Amino acid sequence: MTFSAVLRDLRARFDCGEFFLAPGDSLRDVVRRAGVPREFGVYVVHAMLGRKRELVYIGKAGTILQNGAIAAQTLPERLTNRQNGMSRARFFSERIAQEGIDRLHFEWFVTFWRNGGPGVPPFLIEAELLAAYFKKSPGRLPRWNKSA
Repeated sequence: MTFSAVLRDLRARFDCGEFFLAPGDSLRDVVRRAGVPREFGVYVVHAMLGRKRELVYIGKAGTILQNGAIAAQTLPERLTNRQNGMSRARFFSERIAQEGIDRLHFEWFVTFWRNGGPGVPPFLIEAELLAAYFKKSPGRLPRWNKSA
């Protein structure tokens, strides 16, 4: 399945949403205004430069523990926490400035609920997204992903 087809499938299967981050925007404010739910799931980030759009990051929020419980950060927490040893607000701001990005497009998907309702563990959907990207760009991950 192509990466675009995987995204279409996820949009049909899960609660989802999107938001944009432009130079000078407060990441926390944008995430709050976008109504990103305090649940677990996956997200993708595209860099936008004029008409050019590039997938730059695939991530997940939520870790499955040995006993089957899910822990760690929800989507808003993960989106605003840390990356590469710095706050994500600073990381994204620096990337936008250094790379001349017009704005970032974030798309999120709730795949697992805190109340224990039915769902798919985030790591499975993250793997599905990474596999589709890897197939599209043989031997590569999105450039802001350090590992998988």
